[in-house]
Parts: sequence; structure tokens; C-alpha cells
Amino acid sequence: MQGLLSPLAFHTNLFSARAKPCGDGLVFRLHYRVTFALLMACCLLVTATQYIGAPISCLSDDSLPQNVINTYCYIASTFTLPSSTALRHGWKAAQRRRVVPGSGPEERRYHNYYMWVPYMLFLQSVSFYLPHWIWKVAQTDKVRGILQGLNYVVVDDEQRRMKEALMVNYLVFHWGSHTAWAFKYVLCETLNLLNTVLQLVVTDSFLGGQFLGYGPRVVQYLRHGAEEDADPMNQVFPRLTKCTFYRFGAGGSLERFDALCVLSINVVNDKIYLTVWFWYIVLIALGSLLFVYRLATVFSPKLRRRLLLARGSRYGADPAIDDVTRKCGYGDWYLLRTLSRNMSAPVFSSVVRQLAVQLPRTRTTMVEVKV
Repeated sequence: MQGLLSPLAFHTNLFSARAKPCGDGLVFRLHYRVTFALLMACCLLVTATQYIGAPISCLSDDSLPQNVINTYCYIASTFTLPSSTALRHGWKAAQRRRVVPGSGPEERRYHNYYMWVPYMLFLQSVSFYLPHWIWKVAQTDKVRGILQGLNYVVVDDEQRRMKEALMVNYLVFHWGSHTAWAFKYVLCETLNLLNTVLQLVVTDSFLGGQFLGYGPRVVQYLRHGAEEDADPMNQVFPRLTKCTFYRFGAGGSLERFDALCVLSINVVNDKIYLTVWFWYIVLIALGSLLFVYRLATVFSPKLRRRLLLARGSRYGADPAIDDVTRKCGYGDWYLLRTLSRNMSAPVFSSVVRQLAVQLPRTRTTMVEVKV
């Protein structure tokens, strides 16, 4: 559990992989750090509101115990009338309907999702952590083992040269064997995108098909809300609902009691899901752009060359980068790209220059041995 909740510790630098190199990018970390922490915090907030505060308060006949009617209505679910809640609460709504929201012989819309909100948020937070867990198992700390501390500042020149030589020897010996490792990461990135879309659809189904357009409706209401406009937050998360309670009277006849309930828990739920909606849209947009970028790097060696040049060209590594890029596939390029993000530009340029010198020699030796 401590390892699962570790992303909640925001003292970890989100925008830098140098402190703990693991081979993932910024968008990847947004899923298992920020999104996981956001959903888990929302889960704790809703749980505290439900089990510490008063999530529901019902007004009914004085002969009914207050705690009994509150507990029953919370467990059995409450309902609203769509045609009544479609009107904005105010004097015009009362004038036109002559009813309070939740009364009248009309079609009922039941609401019982609020009991399951903490569990849903918890499961969704775990789903955003799952691709990261799969990637941790797949990569087996490859990047950290190759770096050997070069992601930190190495003052001793001799020690730095020794670590660079070990890194170059590893890259030369395992050249061409990192394609499967790189595509596992691309698969995990794709899982992040698919999971975000899936959670958007699941949440829409959980809220009765009213979540996909929830954000735009709220923004439009806040910008152009008129006296008679329907509040989308009140439609999806009603504050005022009804509940029907039955009991047997003294003569054995069935008695019916109508209760008017205030769902204070929905004051928290509507803000939470509004935030979650916008965050999901941001993740889907970033994930889609990242997916296009991955496809471009897979099929465009020129783009891969330019990305490496952007890191090492300032220190005279242009010819070496050109030479290395011509000899590497996508897996080797992605490993070099990941290493470049985790160490300084001068060290990376030095490694690339040594790698460009040793790769032809190694390939010639391999050919001679085969002959």
C-alpha cells in the first residue's frame, strides 16, 4: 500500500526523470502520478464527506425518526422529476410549474450512484497506475542500470570516463536488441490513452449517460445562464430530491410517507466530476498528440536524427549522431533518446562520439567471424 500511494508525495519532481530514471516521459507520468493522485484525493474527500459529515438530510412526517428516514432514503436511493429539475430554481420555475422539484405525477429519475462514487474513483485511480506497473515489470530497471549514476554530476573525470566506457560497451554489445523493449513502452503509452477513453465512457455510463457533454454544458451555463436555463450540475447531481417511505400502521394498513431530501454530498460530487471531465479531455488530447509523435518517430529516421541532434549538437557531436542514427533501429534510438534525457548534454555527446567510433569496428569483427 505504501508503494501504491507513493505518487501522492508531490515532493517528487514530476517534470524531471533525472532523480529516478525509469525511461518514461512527461505525459506518461501525468497518468500514474498526477491522475492517480487526483482521483485518490477525490476518493478520500468524498469518503470523508459521506462517512464523517451528513451526506443527506430528509424532511418528512414528524412521526418518523429522522435518522431512520435519512438512512432509508440514502440506501434505497432518491428520485427527481426530469421536467421539474430542467427548470432553474426561482420564482419563474415556481410560477410555471407550481411545484417544487421532485413532486408531481411524472416520470421519475432515480439517483443511487452517490453511494458508489468513492469506490468508482478508487478503481479508476488504480486503472491509471496499472500501465506504469506493467512498464516497471517490463523494463527491469534497464535505464538505471545503463546510466550507472551518470544522471548525477560526476566530479571525478576518471570515474566519469570509466562509466562512459562501460555504457558504450553495453550499447555496442547489445546493439539492435532493444526494439522489443521500446515497443513495450509504446504499448504502455497506448494503454494510457485507451484507458483514459475507457474511463470517460465508463463514467458516462455510471452517471446515466450525462457525463460526455457535462463540461461544455456547465461552461455554457456559467457563461450564458439565464433565469430559465437548466443548471446541468443540478440535473446530473441534484441537491433536492424526493424519497418515498412505506410502513404498516396500527391497523395493519400500508402507510406512505413522502420525504423531501437535501443531498449535500452532491455539492462535492459536481465539482469533482467537472474537474475530472476537463482533466480527462486534457489527457486524451495529449495522448493523441503523443501517439501521432510516436508513429512519426517510428517511420521517420530523419525526425529521429533531428531529435538526437537537438541534444548533442551544441557540443560537436553532429557527425557522430549522423553516423549512429544511420546504423540504429527504433529500439536503439529510443534507448539513446531516453539516456539523453537523463544525463547532461556534454556527457551524452561524449558517449555518442565513442559509440560512433566503436560500432563499425564491432560490425567488421562480426562479419569476419561469420566468414
